[in-house]
Amino acid sequence: MRLSPTSTRAAVALAAATVLTLTAACGSRNDSDNPGSKADIPIALVYPTSGVWKTQGENSLRGAQLAIEDINAAGGILGGRKLVARVADAGNDPQTAASAARQLLQRNKVAALLGAYLSSYTLTVSTVAERAGVADVTQSFSDELITRGYKYTFKTTPTAKAFSTSVFDYLVQMYHAAGMKPPTAAILASDDASGQQQYAAAVEAAPKANIKVVLQVQYPANITDTSALVNRIVAAKPEILLLNGPDLAEIQIVKAVRSRGIDVPIVGLGGAGVTTQAFVDALGSSTDGVLATVPYNGDLGAKTADIAQRYMAKYGGTFMPAESGTAYVGAWLVARAIDKAGTADSKKVAEALRQLDVTDGPAELYPGGRISFNDNGLNEQAYPLMIQYQGGKPVTVWPQKDAKAKPQL
Repeated sequence: MRLSPTSTRAAVALAAATVLTLTAACGSRNDSDNPGSKADIPIALVYPTSGVWKTQGENSLRGAQLAIEDINAAGGILGGRKLVARVADAGNDPQTAASAARQLLQRNKVAALLGAYLSSYTLTVSTVAERAGVADVTQSFSDELITRGYKYTFKTTPTAKAFSTSVFDYLVQMYHAAGMKPPTAAILASDDASGQQQYAAAVEAAPKANIKVVLQVQYPANITDTSALVNRIVAAKPEILLLNGPDLAEIQIVKAVRSRGIDVPIVGLGGAGVTTQAFVDALGSSTDGVLATVPYNGDLGAKTADIAQRYMAKYGGTFMPAESGTAYVGAWLVARAIDKAGTADSKKVAEALRQLDVTDGPAELYPGGRISFNDNGLNEQAYPLMIQYQGGKPVTVWPQKDAKAKPQL
């Protein structure tokens, strides 16, 4: 679609306003370790860009890279210095992710690290970062990330347990608002670290919300034959299907379920595969009605909408995935911390992250509008959103205070 000159000027003005607001605290100090230096400041981006989780890893990488472009376009940090990305592929298993992070940190003196999307990867990557004294700012969900006593892990998103409990709270509230009784449920989750935790939390939370679980299964993340799994779903006759896993697995499961005539609502636990462009492209109009809990959505306000539009213009697609948005926010938090520290020294940047309490800029892009980290490195202000595909795009439908449309049940 072509824009009129007036629309174009308005869009450019909004983009400029977004970037200027985000960079509010940046660009005012010199590097205390090297006064007057104009050298670029490297940050590490460690995401899976191959293997089962390639889609989400690439989305995360793109979000972080767009943020770096915006930060630099707004004048950079520490008196005009530029951020530069040092990228490593986390690969297809936690050990490869740890090795990739270790090699990157050995080759580069970075101010901080972003990664590694998948919780099982982040658990090993954050250990590498901890030993190196480098902050890992992560959007991963696993509760274990903030229970190990680490001082260099900073988790911007809600916990896996929060995702699994909120999905039932939200569903009960939505069904009640629609005058409907709570549905019976099947819970399916992949066998990676986050999937295991969300599965356990969901199985525990469902009966507390008066939702009867008629089937509960963990399946291999690299599943190729879904026939046995779908047979069990058919036999259980759930009224709603809660699903967690990589996009390739979830696409196979949803296609197989629909081909068997099972037309019950589908809910993505913690986003994962159902919130990717690949899921939408593979299933087309069948995605409409699918629900998911996510930490970020591109319709929360004018600034998130502007970022989403620029993301789509650069990378294509019909929306900005949640993992792209959380990585975008993570990069801005690193920029804020570097500027607050007055140096690119990784240990001082980590200390600045511990002291951050942000209510403008990147915090405006998150539900709740505030980001700070407790002693365990958790952003306690974060809470999940429930989105639903309507017209092929993810629309925030719950909580009611954040909703942009009513849920269609």
